[in-house]
Amino acid sequence: MPCFDEGVTLARRLPDDPARLARALTDRSMFLVAARSFERAFADLAEAVALLQ
Repeated sequence: MPCFDEGVTLARRLPDDPARLARALTDRSMFLVAARSFERAFADLAEAVALLQ
């Protein structure tokens, strides 16, 4: 999962594009669902949705 964490970290450094961060969070949340880590996946997905509103 380190590559997904790095993607989110890099996207957070680029505040001019919230959609990029939302994509990174969504990617990581899908990985977390596959790993059955539902609470963390929900938190990432909720943050991604908030960014896109």
